[in-house]
Amino acid sequence: MNAVIARPLTPEPWLTVHGTACLTVSDADRALAEEHLRRAQHGDLEREETRRRIDFLRAILSDPDQRTVWWIDQYPERLAEMEQMTAAVRSRCLSGCDR
Repeated sequence: MNAVIARPLTPEPWLTVHGTACLTVSDADRALAEEHLRRAQHGDLEREETRRRIDFLRAILSDPDQRTVWWIDQYPERLAEMEQMTAAVRSRCLSGCDR
């Protein structure tokens, strides 16, 4: 195929043969390939969404004011646990937070 696409401008001194190639794929193989592509794309989207969610939580939890508002909004019934979460975040950042 590459020889057909990139034909030299000057003819070679030996015998050359030019032609075309056709590839055929069965419907079952095409369907399988499309399903594989859909699953791969779905996995990519899920990983991207997870990364966005982690980045969002990292930003929220690193700011004490936003962290308090977020905790009250997300877990109003667990206000007593907010101090534990704050201590856990504080100890995590002191032991190697990347921000």
